[in-house]
Parts: sequence; C-alpha cells; structure tokens
Amino acid sequence: MISDPANGTSNPKRVPGAIVRYAITVTNSGPGAADAGTLLLTDVIPSDTELCVAASCGTPVVEFVDGTPASGLTFNPAIHVGYSSSPGGVAPFSYAPVPDANGFDGNVKGLRIAPAGTFAAASDSGNPSFVIRFTVRIR
Repeated sequence: MISDPANGTSNPKRVPGAIVRYAITVTNSGPGAADAGTLLLTDVIPSDTELCVAASCGTPVVEFVDGTPASGLTFNPAIHVGYSSSPGGVAPFSYAPVPDANGFDGNVKGLRIAPAGTFAAASDSGNPSFVIRFTVRIR
C-alpha cells in the first residue's frame, strides 16, 4: 500500500482511490539456465483496479530490479512490456495504454513481461532472481 484518499501515506487502507504497488519476485532455483529469450511473465490486472501507465503515477511505470546474484537478464520497458485489453488479461498484448488525467488506464487487463537474455542458473552463490514492480489504483 502506498496511499489512500483519506489517510494519505499514514496507515493507508485498501479502499477506492487507494494506490497499491505490486511486486512479483521471480527466482531460478534450478541447476540449469533458461534458454535465451524464453522467459515470459504474464499477470492479470485485478478487475477492481486500474494500472498506472504514465510517469505521473509511478516512475518507472513497470520496474525491473535485478537480484543478488544477478539474473543475467536485461530489461527495457519500451520493448519488453506488452499490455492486453482483452477480458481475462490474455493475448494479444498489443494494446496501447491511454492514461487518464492521473496516469491510470482501466482498460488494461493484463501485462506481459519478457526480459531479454538468459536467466542464470542457481549456483553456490545463490539463486538468481529479479523483481517486477508496478502500481495500480483501486476503483
């Protein structure tokens, strides 16, 4: 929780107008690396929320944070993120988001995130990982 209309950032609640930051952690705990260019993450945006699609409500809009040890992946949101407006947040991921006055788009139903490169394998130094973060507003 980031904030809500009544409490601001002081003990915010999940009420209409509240701003929530999601974090999805992806870890490779196996001994093998993924094939290059095959990692694909999809996430359905809850129907009672609107996705932040402009810098006015979140910078970066979709954030990639590499873990320790590093994942071995690269990420450019302009080419590695796709948006769906289809019910259920499924393909195609070709929707071009249109922000409202506050930077949110309630028509986005799903995200597809496809970082480039090869997801590193687990090793004695640990399990490679990364975190994807994005922001929504509760309707």
